Amino acid sequence: YKRLIYKGFTPPHQATLFNGHSGIMSYRYNDNYRITGDLEFFCRISKINELSIVNFSLKIIHISTGGISDTKHLLKLKEVIKCYLKYFKFRFILSLFYRYLNRLKQVL
Repeated sequence: YKRLIYKGFTPPHQATLFNGHSGIMSYRYNDNYRITGDLEFFCRISKINELSIVNFSLKIIHISTGGISDTKHLLKLKEVIKCYLKYFKFRFILSLFYRYLNRLKQVL
């Protein structure tokens, strides 16, 4: 999971489910991230060694456009860099590259 986060993959928070007994429910989004709170949250919980991840490759979600993350591009980029820098230190540049390479692949 940590490796996937590092490689720029972020699960859609709208379609992420947690077991109520996992302890994750005590974690909260960081209010210092207006747009990328989900990314920071997933980076933070990736540090939990006991975390078990089940990934289903379902293509049934549709995320609409026009939200704050689609209109505040510079703020979003700033927060993504801040988050990756916080969790991956000097290697943040690779995570940033992977993230936008993945986005480009999705468009093509």
